[in-house]
Amino acid sequence: MRLSRLARRNRLALRAVSAAGILLAALFAGCGKGHFKTAPVTGRVTHQGKPVNGGSLTFSPINTGEGSNAGKPASGTVMADGTYVLGTYGKSDGAVVARHKVSYRPPSVETKMEEVDGSMRPVEPRPVPPYAGLVPAKKEYEVTSGKNQIDIELVPGEKSR
Repeated sequence: MRLSRLARRNRLALRAVSAAGILLAALFAGCGKGHFKTAPVTGRVTHQGKPVNGGSLTFSPINTGEGSNAGKPASGTVMADGTYVLGTYGKSDGAVVARHKVSYRPPSVETKMEEVDGSMRPVEPRPVPPYAGLVPAKKEYEVTSGKNQIDIELVPGEKSR
């Protein structure tokens, strides 16, 4: 009797462990769904050869027609020394291995407000953000497996010319 009770407990424990294993495998399979392979991307952003000290970059994968989704865009903040690190699924995991369209967004500038006739209005003239109207000189970049060092030169965009 004692042996059969122990055998039943072992069977139940084995079933519980098996069920937990199947559940964990399903969870891990679900976590990877939709994730594309990424590679580290770092670099420096410059304008007229000098480091740009602010703003952000977005690397958007270009759909090559081999599927409905080219992958999630990567983004990074341009630091005071012009350097950046991209992240797609995490803070610094890089960008999807693919060809990307690159865009630059200048740093935002705080607009001073004043009260006029009981409502808040911006003080004139509104400040222009540094690097406003600048775009990457090269519009597309390739992210490959392994480490990627991609330096970006900003030039006046078509609207600002």
